[in-house]
Amino acid sequence: MDSGRIPSFRKIIVPWYSSTIFYGIVLVASAAVVAFGITGIAVAESGPDHKAFYLFPLTLSFLGGILFVANLKRLLSGLIKKLKWDGYY
Repeated sequence: MDSGRIPSFRKIIVPWYSSTIFYGIVLVASAAVVAFGITGIAVAESGPDHKAFYLFPLTLSFLGGILFVANLKRLLSGLIKKLKWDGYY
């Protein structure tokens, strides 16, 4: 007879892109993109010849910031969930 329950000995396979190390790498890379974009905005605003080119670094830093915040949220929620599961929190 099938009870309809999932056996408890099976572990859930976590994909590689949902690991803490991957989120850390993405956080560092997106922070570098944001810093690069802010530097580009500063350079574009410094000279009158480059004022027309500030839109690309602005977009770059904005999208890098969104990526940073989204992955930071995922990383922190996963760590909090892990701490709750282990009984520390």
